Amino acid sequence: MAVPINPAPTTLWTVNREGTITEEVILRQYDLKRTTDNALLVNKTIIYRVDGTEVGTAQTNSGGDSALTWIIPAGSASRPISVEFAGDEVYSASSASATLSCYTWATKMASFDRTVRISGRTELKARLLRSDNVPLYNKTINFYVDGTFVIARPTNTDGYASYPYYDVPDGAGAGTRTILSEWPGNAGYAAISKTATLTVQKAIPYIWVMPRSVPRGGIAKFYAYFRRLYDYKKQEGKTVSWYLDGTWVADVTTGSGSVDPGIARYNYDTSGLSVGDHILRCEFAGDAWVDAGAGQATLTIY
Repeated sequence: MAVPINPAPTTLWTVNREGTITEEVILRQYDLKRTTDNALLVNKTIIYRVDGTEVGTAQTNSGGDSALTWIIPAGSASRPISVEFAGDEVYSASSASATLSCYTWATKMASFDRTVRISGRTELKARLLRSDNVPLYNKTINFYVDGTFVIARPTNTDGYASYPYYDVPDGAGAGTRTILSEWPGNAGYAAISKTATLTVQKAIPYIWVMPRSVPRGGIAKFYAYFRRLYDYKKQEGKTVSWYLDGTWVADVTTGSGSVDPGIARYNYDTSGLSVGDHILRCEFAGDAWVDAGAGQATLTIY
């Protein structure tokens, strides 16, 4: 009959750890060994517990050490850690304990004013920092303009989140609008938001006038098309003024819908004009969305 072998006694130890809630922490165990001769024990399973709940296992290496990477969930600021070798037929169980300190950080945010014309493109940008000025990586920042959600963007390794493709809409016209950058927060980093000012300037007008050449006494068909920069959107329903040699001729509203959108036409009787070249000019006085501007061409009478 076999005689039972008494398992050899063992020992191990661990250390206090600290980390930010929602982020990884490395839990560690050291020196699992046989106490009779201090021989290190390799390939033994170590059970890790936090707050009394098992969070994973790891195998000891040639130095009798192990480590477990764990993401700290929401919970208390101080939590007990335990590491345990459960024992086997040859070696008896051993365990050790330590404390995990879990942090929730206050945050800082920087935002950036912008100046751009209607239909122009600009960058929405913010920077998120921990309260000790460490940049926060891969945190999602929500961007709003005048209360309307634009996009959510992650921070880079320097804590910057940016969206370089914001095309300024017409809105209520030129003036100031509010950019809101928002970090909603999580269990590890407090929520924060910051506003900046988007100064919106009027769009640049682009008015092209078609040159004309007509016999004296004929009808000159004035024609201009009105766009804006930078998107060349047709300017429908805008009132423009026609001038000939500096003298006002008529006010005309550009077409809209399916009828000559953005085009100003006017038929002019040239009976009173002299033979030769005359300056034909189409002017826009400006409104809340588009700056004043003009275009001109030559009207030739022969």
